[in-house]
Amino acid sequence: METTRKLTLPSGATCKVRRLTPRDYLKVGVIPDVLADPSKQKESKDTEESKKAKVTYSLLMNEVILCDCLSPITGSDGNLKKVVNKAFIDCSDSEENCELFATTDDGAAVVEAVLELSGFRESDREALVPFPQEAGATGEHRPAMSAVSESAVGSP
Repeated sequence: METTRKLTLPSGATCKVRRLTPRDYLKVGVIPDVLADPSKQKESKDTEESKKAKVTYSLLMNEVILCDCLSPITGSDGNLKKVVNKAFIDCSDSEENCELFATTDDGAAVVEAVLELSGFRESDREALVPFPQEAGATGEHRPAMSAVSESAVGSP
């Protein structure tokens, strides 16, 4: 079973990613049931609370993926950058803010690769990409965040 993967990102930068571990799921606070049969899952109502929980889960999962499952990124200029969970203003020249990186094509590629390595179904991976490509949206100007599917969140 593949546990790590070398990637060439859309920008041409390179990095190495790893699959999610149980410790990563604990950081997020919810262990997804990625192998569950969708026909046997409970139907849930889309309340404001459940919508907020899905968005919170997606944000936390992306933070763990981008900060913990990603090696330093080697840019096309040979410089290394580490994605970190600090305020943009506090990042050094060798650091990239996690929230901003998540809005780039490179960030989406990293999230997709880690989720695939971790065994998420394609529909679950699409739901966790921080700012999915939408008609007319390009690059870092993607308009909206997709919520996490019920099959990815599972029962708490």
